[in-house]
Amino acid sequence: MFTKMKQMNENTRPVWIDILRSAAYLHNLFYDGSLQSVFKAREVLMPLAIKHEVAINGISALFQSIEGQLGEDMPVEACQVKGESPSRIFMWAVWFVEEYNGSKMMPECRVIL
Repeated sequence: MFTKMKQMNENTRPVWIDILRSAAYLHNLFYDGSLQSVFKAREVLMPLAIKHEVAINGISALFQSIEGQLGEDMPVEACQVKGESPSRIFMWAVWFVEEYNGSKMMPECRVIL
């Protein structure tokens, strides 16, 4: 998809693509359908990131992608990804793979429209 969008090629791959790749590996590791579990990766992995001196902008982007995976179904409005960001692309990838197939569990609380 990113090759088609001319965001990468066989010689060039932006760092944010590696961050999204990491988010893909981690996004459902802790998520069990509850609202609290959307934030569990941050809770568990942030101390490791600090210990190993991971760049804050990289780890923040990783957590933002994980926490935005529910898109507009995310009850915490500040975590809903907007615009044409890497996190928005990641949200759509999660939707195509999981939610479209009906395998994505959603939190009990919902956004009030």
